[in-house]
Amino acid sequence: MRHNFIYSAIERCGLVWLADWGIGYLPIDHSGQKMQYFDEYSQFAETEMDTSITNFRKSLVDRHGCSCHERVLDVGIGCGQFLKAVDRSVGYDVDPKSIEWLKNNNRFFDIEADDVSSIGCLTFWDSIEHIEDPSPFLDTNRFRVFISTPIYRDLDHVKSSKHYKPNEHVWYFTELGLIRYMDEYGYELVYKCYEETKLGREDIGTFVFRAKE
Repeated sequence: MRHNFIYSAIERCGLVWLADWGIGYLPIDHSGQKMQYFDEYSQFAETEMDTSITNFRKSLVDRHGCSCHERVLDVGIGCGQFLKAVDRSVGYDVDPKSIEWLKNNNRFFDIEADDVSSIGCLTFWDSIEHIEDPSPFLDTNRFRVFISTPIYRDLDHVKSSKHYKPNEHVWYFTELGLIRYMDEYGYELVYKCYEETKLGREDIGTFVFRAKE
């Protein structure tokens, strides 16, 4: 009966939910996919909560990250708040305004053309759930990966959550689901917390992974 309910929910919403894995996948209609986030994130920049979150993320990278000789690649930059706080950071994005900002500030990193050997950390702050195929990043970098993303208890939680966003969010994870997802790419969990939830966000977990030896 429980499985019948899950399959019925999948049929209604188009969300493929792997209950045993704790991973959900919702295909994107690329013709209607939202890509412009720079202006949206700019509205929240410099607020007390935004500043606290940026400071927390910077401290986390300082504590668990790469050496001072390596660069941090921020994938999905929002409006560039994290890059402004971390001198050695570069960024990648698909939003035209974000790309323009990165190039104007000499911070744009082309994952297909630039030298990845200088990159020691990847950060996915509120971005991994948007990326249908993150393998170009995760297959390249083998050091530290930092992720903040919504975390769900189960399918019911996904459907009732403010973070359930068709045509924006592709991936939906339980805590164990994200750990399993990263394990498939060859990464193991180093650290996890819900500090961003404590700072005022809803159901956001933060995770640090390293390449398995």
